[in-house]
Amino acid sequence: MSNNCKELINIYNEIKSDNEEIKKHYCLGEGRYSATILYDNYVYKIYPIVCKGEEKDMPNFSSEDHIHELKKEVGWQTIASKPSKSNVKLAPIIYAWYICIDDTVCQNYEKRKYFIIKMEYLSNYRGIEKIDETKFREIVSKNIDFKNSIELLLKERDERGIPDIADGDRYLSDKFNRGLQIMVDTKKLEELKKIRESGETEKLKEMCNDCAILIDFGNVMDYNNYMERLLEKYKNPLKIPINAIEELSKPKPKPKPKPKPKPRPRPISRSRTRLGLRSRSRSRSRSRSRSRSSNAEGKKILTKKRRFIKERRPTKKRR
Repeated sequence: MSNNCKELINIYNEIKSDNEEIKKHYCLGEGRYSATILYDNYVYKIYPIVCKGEEKDMPNFSSEDHIHELKKEVGWQTIASKPSKSNVKLAPIIYAWYICIDDTVCQNYEKRKYFIIKMEYLSNYRGIEKIDETKFREIVSKNIDFKNSIELLLKERDERGIPDIADGDRYLSDKFNRGLQIMVDTKKLEELKKIRESGETEKLKEMCNDCAILIDFGNVMDYNNYMERLLEKYKNPLKIPINAIEELSKPKPKPKPKPKPKPRPRPISRSRTRLGLRSRSRSRSRSRSRSRSSNAEGKKILTKKRRFIKERRPTKKRR
């Protein structure tokens, strides 16, 4: 648990109690249940986590389910806040998220929990609700630098695979036909207006990429359940890389076909090889013995013939 849990929850409760002095000093914006506050030069977005049974339409919706949904918001803003190769970022950087526990209890006697997101404070940016409506409509409809900045934001958001949000600003949605919520750097728009009037239009391309910045990723229309799969893979939403959606969208490579096994030569049994060797050795030994015996017999026949011839020769009579 963070050391500033108690202070943040007290500020949140004062804002929700319509304490105007606290609102003026700390509040940057608030939703029906959430509040975004400035504290110690950081922005904190605070959500009270529902207890089981508090959601009438979803009676089984638990605290763990709500925390899981809020992690999705952190995941989308993490993808948006990481700078691209051309150093373009679309949202404030999230430094941490954590859960604080209050002393108050829910109807089911669980202690009340709060989901807190700590993020970068962009001092020059103002939310739409902080800008005069007439002035904001004029910016959207007539300021060419603002139009270019939004188009760059949408192009970069599409490249990162971040879908539109369901609860985008109506005027922006009608103008750009996209669901988005933004903060505007009004000072920079004034600077760009002066540069345009001076005729130095070359500087505008480099400067108009951060006149506006995206916020509020709580209701991203994620029909493909990308973030569900990313949380399953990375566990901590802050670890999700900038190209995570692109990697998920790639078709899975087809598995390489397994090579067919070569037919093995038929094994020769030992008995056959032995028999074969014996038969060969026998035939060779037999031929050798036959040749030897025939030679010996031939020699015997010759000696007998010679003896017979000698015996038949007539002997000379001595006179």
